Amino acid sequence: MGLTPLGGDGDSEFHVNFGRAVRTLREDIPRFFTQAPTTSVLAEDSFVFVDRIGRVHLGGGTTIVYGTEAYRRHLFMLRVYCGLIFSRSSVEVLRMWQRDTHTLAVRWTLRCVPRLAARGAAKPLSLDGISEYKFNPRGFIREHTVDLINWDDGKLAKSKTLLASPGVAMPAAFHGIVES
Repeated sequence: MGLTPLGGDGDSEFHVNFGRAVRTLREDIPRFFTQAPTTSVLAEDSFVFVDRIGRVHLGGGTTIVYGTEAYRRHLFMLRVYCGLIFSRSSVEVLRMWQRDTHTLAVRWTLRCVPRLAARGAAKPLSLDGISEYKFNPRGFIREHTVDLINWDDGKLAKSKTLLASPGVAMPAAFHGIVES
């Protein structure tokens, strides 16, 4: 039983592309606020982004974005809005694991300091979330779903109140507009 040449079998193509995507995500996620993501690991013909943060945690709807170009624009818009609302922002990857053959989960923490706070000094916010990446049979990401982990309802309520306070403008992206 010999080795199958690269590209000679669907499994090897999947694993090569999957591995490249994992490395890319490990590098791209922490740089979210400073540069655009690498889109070469996305399925060009059928990519979908599902943002559930606004639905459950900010009182809005789920945002759904179709296609890699729309995804790139959506993330650019989020980086711009976060730059306007927060003075410092960073994302740290805490853990990556493979839920099944075609699904990768990434647990992350977003840390940010609001530029304006109602009646007081800006206190840092820390939000924990999970991104789930589903892969097509060729090993390209076909779906990215993002959601927050609600560890403590009191803390989440405080961060929601701070973000929605009169001194802080809430862009449409944080209200969770559904683009389906």
